[in-house]
Amino acid sequence: SLLTVILLCVNTLITMTAQYAFYSYISPYSLDVIGFPVETLSLVLFAYGIASAGGTALAGVFFTARPRVGLATGYGLMLIAVTLLLFAHDTTVALIALVIWGLGMGVLPPLLQSRILNAAPSRHRDLSSALYTSGFNFGIGSGALVGGLLLDAAGLVALPVFFLAMVGLGLVSALVLDAVLARRPLQQTS
Repeated sequence: SLLTVILLCVNTLITMTAQYAFYSYISPYSLDVIGFPVETLSLVLFAYGIASAGGTALAGVFFTARPRVGLATGYGLMLIAVTLLLFAHDTTVALIALVIWGLGMGVLPPLLQSRILNAAPSRHRDLSSALYTSGFNFGIGSGALVGGLLLDAAGLVALPVFFLAMVGLGLVSALVLDAVLARRPLQQTS
């Protein structure tokens, strides 16, 4: 139903808000909190980007037939990675955490979009895809805004804490929505 699509879009919005509240400010966090030398920052961000592309490939190869497992994996990797970043006092650990984060983040977008299209009524596929894109993009903008407000109010360390809370909420809401969607065909046939 269209209501299901809207709820799935809200889940995407929550996830992207979390992602971009922290990732928009990853350069100052990497330099000032983690302690990467400024001359290595572009390589660190490149490693994140390569891992993210790898995550997207993994989603297509391993999780197309098991999207719930893929979503849980993507969210789980992001939660583990940012928890490591929050407590990392070593640039090697932080680099590994950033790569894990990129991998997890790369897994999510194709799976988030495919579950929207799977849930959408056939006559509303175009609208559903547009709603997903709007939720995704609104999450990018709202994440950067919220991250900036948190940065001003509480400093850089507030960003991964907010991220963890919101990605945790995104994971829980994704699992609940997917459980409801998995039950729906059984209810229709009985």
